[in-house]
Amino acid sequence: MKATTKNLKAGFTLVEIMIVVAIIGLLAAIAIPNFVKARATSQANACINNPRQIDAVVLSHAHIDHCGNLPNLCVQGFEGNIYCTFATRDLASIMLEDSAQIQRDDAALHVYHG
Repeated sequence: MKATTKNLKAGFTLVEIMIVVAIIGLLAAIAIPNFVKARATSQANACINNPRQIDAVVLSHAHIDHCGNLPNLCVQGFEGNIYCTFATRDLASIMLEDSAQIQRDDAALHVYHG
């Protein structure tokens, strides 16, 4: 009786392993930035949708595009501290009072003229 030896292939070739690694790398390159962006967007939306989650606001200066939304933020539930310099506080107070007066005047004009 003749002994037969079988040629058994065990494992993967180097080319097969390289292809799998390349595919995994490509998928990771596509997926990871999307996951990071989705997480950042989710965190930003959480703060936008629930101002109670915001601990504090830093007001860099008193331009209306910086301080103008503070009253709205407080109405929506923000209860944290607002940090700014004394000069910024004083000017923001003037800016917000002026903005409120302009809004009252516009509302009265709208009621008067329809």
